[in-house]
Amino acid sequence: MTPVTSHIGDTPSPISPSVRLGGVMTILLSLTVLAFFLALAPFDSAQSWRSPFALPAIFWIPMSTGFGSFLIAGWVWSLRPADLATRLFALSGVATLAFTFAPAITYSTRLELPETVSLALSLTNSIGASAFGIAMIALCLVYPARLPGLRIWMTLNVGVFGLATLGALLEILPRAFGVHLITSVEMVCIVIAVVGQLLHSRRDPTQRAIALWLGLAILFGAGGFIVTTAAPSVFNGAPLIPAVYSFGFFLLIYIGIAAGLRRFRLFELGEWAYRVFFYVVGSALLVLVDITLVILLPIGPGMAFGAALIIVALVYLPLRDVFARMLLPRPDLSDDQVFQSIVDVALEPDTVRRTRLWQGLMQRLFKPIEVEACSFSGTEAVTGIDGVELYIPAISQLPAIRLRYPWNGRGLFGPPHQRTAARLAQLLSHVEAGRQAYDRGVASERQRIARDMHDNIGAQLLSALHSSDQGRKDMMIRESLSDLRDIINDNSASDLSLEEVLSDLRAETAERCAAQDLELGWTLSGTDNIALAPAASHALRSVIREIVSNTIKHAAASMLDISIATASDRLEFTCRDNGQGFDPATITPGNGLDNLENRISALGGELTTTPSTDGVETRGSFPLQTPEQTS
Repeated sequence: MTPVTSHIGDTPSPISPSVRLGGVMTILLSLTVLAFFLALAPFDSAQSWRSPFALPAIFWIPMSTGFGSFLIAGWVWSLRPADLATRLFALSGVATLAFTFAPAITYSTRLELPETVSLALSLTNSIGASAFGIAMIALCLVYPARLPGLRIWMTLNVGVFGLATLGALLEILPRAFGVHLITSVEMVCIVIAVVGQLLHSRRDPTQRAIALWLGLAILFGAGGFIVTTAAPSVFNGAPLIPAVYSFGFFLLIYIGIAAGLRRFRLFELGEWAYRVFFYVVGSALLVLVDITLVILLPIGPGMAFGAALIIVALVYLPLRDVFARMLLPRPDLSDDQVFQSIVDVALEPDTVRRTRLWQGLMQRLFKPIEVEACSFSGTEAVTGIDGVELYIPAISQLPAIRLRYPWNGRGLFGPPHQRTAARLAQLLSHVEAGRQAYDRGVASERQRIARDMHDNIGAQLLSALHSSDQGRKDMMIRESLSDLRDIINDNSASDLSLEEVLSDLRAETAERCAAQDLELGWTLSGTDNIALAPAASHALRSVIREIVSNTIKHAAASMLDISIATASDRLEFTCRDNGQGFDPATITPGNGLDNLENRISALGGELTTTPSTDGVETRGSFPLQTPEQTS
């Protein structure tokens, strides 16, 4: 960062917003010290100074509200000092400080204040309350969009309410035109301005969300004060809550609006705002019904409160649910239906239909105006254009999609919706992975059965076909049927003795070779006391059978030599015939050679076939401990 230097004679730079805010904060701190002094000071010489912890709630509530509101308003204004909306927001914070500061001093001090000081505090309270309403009306006229006829409405706002406040303070207007009436009318105008913003932004979801939150924040704060304090006073009734306590409502305005004016993502708090609104309305109704029953009926407070609970439960709660369904966007699908839809998408074999089902699920969940495939390259669901759009990444063969204007343009996407889309995409990925694993398992099982049928059953039936011994032929057919059942069921027996496996295999191979006048050479080395896993014994039998079948059918050989040996925890075998061989460049390998290589590879071994003009040699080896066993 380049350092800033100043020189004598330079043109003085304008005071920065932070400096201006610092000056105002200094004045505020000075007033706060004065307020504490007045609240803690002794009334006369017989009394002592009070501890700050002894100050009553009528001091802390208005002071905390005014001070906190001003801090938030000043913070927002310092972040966007050139924006008219934040200036009006800061003005409302100053006004809130004014009308809460004065009662805090008046009601909590033990000093008998001079008449002029009391009058000044009363005027400060009245002017601050009216100025707050004027500032809020102006804010709702310019934010989130400047309404048509803004200049006229701003002039009427300041002129009418400013003159009305002046007339009430100077007692020019009738006594009924007090500050409470003025602030109540200002609240009505605020609601009208918010409605105007909603109508003006009906085609802009971002501005509509901001207007909704702005209106709700003011309704929670200023509306709570008007309903509990100002409105009853207008009709000559007792306030439901003393003014110094109901001041706490105003802090809600600044907490809510601060989030909205700074971040412009008000929809993130929308559902929370509605829920708070419902709870506030329910609590207010409960209090109002309770008070009404106590006044109108000759019953005690306990019975009145119980009756109020029943009335609110029977009348308000059903209405609250109706309005919640209208105001809070909710998908038409239950969790079970969403899960079933995810499964339907994952299991759909047709790619085009799968894409249509996936986009249809997003349509039913978020009700966007637009759903389309896009070139989004991210791996996580993200929102865009201030919540107008939601991007969902590509999943397997499904393209990335973009959703725009959720809930038919009446809302915006926020982090909860982004998390929902991410969870659904993750769930679909898991189900998709499961489906692909299932497909691979089915394909692998089909390949295994086809390979075993080709290598084992084919070889055994071929031997039975060429056997001249009827008893031997029947036995081989029965063994083929038994092997067929083992192939279909994929039975896994315990480890087998290599010596027994090779003994049965030699007898079978010798009979097949004898039937074709083929001389067999069989050599074993180091095969005693070795156990062979079922998969390895099955693969070894299949490979030897296939090699013998190829020799019988294609080699036109007179001799076949097979040697099997074990060394260094590996089994090695060599099969060599003296047939006509083949030229690898002139033939197309069939399933037989592929099956041989696949079987040995599955055991972690190697297989090579070397053809020549005077025969074919096949060498293979695999570890006695297969990868499955070692893992």
